[in-house]
Amino acid sequence: MNVDRVRAIARAERRRDRHRYAASRRQRALLALAAVVFLPVVGLLLLGAYRLGQGVAGGDTAVRQLARWYLPGSALLFVFLGALNAGRRLLNFAAEPLLLTAVPTRELVYGLLVADATSWVLGLVGPAVVLVAAFAVGAGSPVALVAGVLALGLLSVACLLTGIAVGLAARVLLRRVPLSPSTRSVLGTVGTVGGALMAGGAGALIGAGGADAQDLGLDALAPTGPPPVPLGYYADWLLVGTPLFEGVTPAAVGSLAVVALAVPLAVGAIHRLLPSLWYADPALPTPEGEAATGGRGRSWGRHRTRTGLVVAGLFRRAVRTPLRYAHVAYYLIVVGLLVVGGVTNPEVLVLMTGGALVLLGVWLAGGLFGLNPVGEEGAMLDQLVLSATPAATFVRARIVAGVVVGAPLVAVGTGLTVVGGLAPTDGLLVGALCLALTPVSAAAALGLGTLYPGTEPGTVLDTAETVPPETVAVVAHAGLTGAFAVLGVVGLVTDPGLGVRVFLLGTVGVGAVLLGDGGYRYAVAGVRDYGRERAPDPVFALELGAGLALVGLVAANSVSLAALAFLPLSGTPGFVLAFVGAYAGYAAVVATYVYGSGRGWRWLGLRWPDAGDLRVLGVGLAASFGVYAALVGAVTVVGLPVAQHSLGRDVAAGGPGVALVLVALSVLVVGPVEELLFRGVVQRRLAETVPESTAVGLAALVFALAHLPVYATAGPVAVAVSLGTLVVLGAVWGWVYARTGSVVPAALCHGCYNGALFGVAYVALL
Repeated sequence: MNVDRVRAIARAERRRDRHRYAASRRQRALLALAAVVFLPVVGLLLLGAYRLGQGVAGGDTAVRQLARWYLPGSALLFVFLGALNAGRRLLNFAAEPLLLTAVPTRELVYGLLVADATSWVLGLVGPAVVLVAAFAVGAGSPVALVAGVLALGLLSVACLLTGIAVGLAARVLLRRVPLSPSTRSVLGTVGTVGGALMAGGAGALIGAGGADAQDLGLDALAPTGPPPVPLGYYADWLLVGTPLFEGVTPAAVGSLAVVALAVPLAVGAIHRLLPSLWYADPALPTPEGEAATGGRGRSWGRHRTRTGLVVAGLFRRAVRTPLRYAHVAYYLIVVGLLVVGGVTNPEVLVLMTGGALVLLGVWLAGGLFGLNPVGEEGAMLDQLVLSATPAATFVRARIVAGVVVGAPLVAVGTGLTVVGGLAPTDGLLVGALCLALTPVSAAAALGLGTLYPGTEPGTVLDTAETVPPETVAVVAHAGLTGAFAVLGVVGLVTDPGLGVRVFLLGTVGVGAVLLGDGGYRYAVAGVRDYGRERAPDPVFALELGAGLALVGLVAANSVSLAALAFLPLSGTPGFVLAFVGAYAGYAAVVATYVYGSGRGWRWLGLRWPDAGDLRVLGVGLAASFGVYAALVGAVTVVGLPVAQHSLGRDVAAGGPGVALVLVALSVLVVGPVEELLFRGVVQRRLAETVPESTAVGLAALVFALAHLPVYATAGPVAVAVSLGTLVVLGAVWGWVYARTGSVVPAALCHGCYNGALFGVAYVALL
């Protein structure tokens, strides 16, 4: 075997991965922003692993019991992921469609496996190893670090290789069974979904069956007795070098031997199975191909509209080849866990099942037909070229088809939640909310699929099987729509207080409009103008600006929480850390848009002000303080209520020191970052589609609404007065930006205005 050729194959596949997932600036920017948003999750996981290590150092045996009982379920989940993704690379590598290669089969198999292992290490094994390292640091044992990393790495590789072998074996069996293409596709989908549910529910069922919940903490979750699956003793190797390690026992040695032996056995099985799939008979014609050759399919009735015709085509294809929708298994894993939670607690089984169906309906409304609209099928692109059907028809048809699938699930799930104990009024509210979210979910999926397509049209036209949507798009769609559903339900059926309820429902309403309409417009433009420069759309530009502000708010909170998780400070240092971290989140959104759109930093207007800019700055400062004086006069003379900014409470609690710090932060952080976002990006983007004066006003409105969370606890009139003041101030700073063409004078005007207000507060507190 030529090792150099194996390495060359692996390098070529890794380059293909980089081209697929991070070839464009847009993809790289989105991945970086996602990493920023998920920083708190990473911080909390690392902190949890570290504290587990501390518990182990103190002799907490519950950790060992948990590891022994739940490790087999986690291993089964890794096996399932390997089986689900077995066809992504091994059956769809670059040379496979033509089978033109002089490389020996063994070297080709090994090269592809090395490339697969590299991607798995970066995606799953690497983060798990980092958690093990945090655990070892908490345990205070360098031996635990080395032993845990080696043991976890071996187990992960064994499970993934076993999963790949199982997935390939299932495909071989399906090919050899004399079944119709539709039946074969249905069986493959059922097997995929069944494996997902088994893997997702195994750990929960095993743990719930043996738990002895007599107190709180880990002991309440730790099952008693020996693990039901002997593989659980492999967890002992993760505890080497800690007080919980019981020594080299026969059970631990046996589990290690099984895991180590699984690696060569799985590689051998893969080596034998892959050639039989590579050189099997050519794939059967797709439904589009059957229609082109004159085959008569099932009659779906007459459709008087183009939209109805496309919807019928989508359902016809789904019935004939359901395996192309196997990616819904990702949604079903989460839904299955909800149902498993009900199985372990029969009192809430009906309620949990109903909630799972409602969530599944919202997800499937977009997840079935919307996650790869640009590159999903050659037939659609052919029709766009060869017919007069507009692109909007294809996009609307996918929304209609998604709602037809999702709405009945939501309705049935809502009924089950009422039967399970939810008040009828609450059930109606939840059902209405989630029914309204089904078209939003469909449109959002179309936008995400256009933004991050699973494949390009030129590739799909040359293949018989459709490449599934990107996992990034699936996760983003599930996270966004699931968050809207959960926030809306919390706002409707709980009693968080009037202010919080209004904020939650307002966020869901505004976010749903932005996500739904913006996704629809982006998808239509993406399908219509693929490969060409898009025509300006003022509505989409406004939605984009509001969406960037909303994402900035999420990123700000994420980075702030992550900063405090990694550096748990208190007092003024903690306040400064959280404050700077929040604005770092806003800055990350600005950087993501500028880099991802390819516009460059000069597009924002970053230049040092000249004499003319300074004169405009002086006018802007005078106007800003004039607005403040008018507000003070209205409050004093008329008694107009005004909401207090949340920073005012921080100043009152922290004293003069916090006020003085905020003077500096206003000039150095607040002004520059907010003006970069709201004037440099939002206003500048709007000015490309509408007149400058309109862009100034719309950007000022977005700027004011983005500050709603810091005023949400006050009364509606006070909030309206404060936001109205911010609209006027935003218009002043937008005028400064428009007159100078530079974000620097606007940032100075904004920062000096805020700094002066905090300076007054500092003097008052002395």
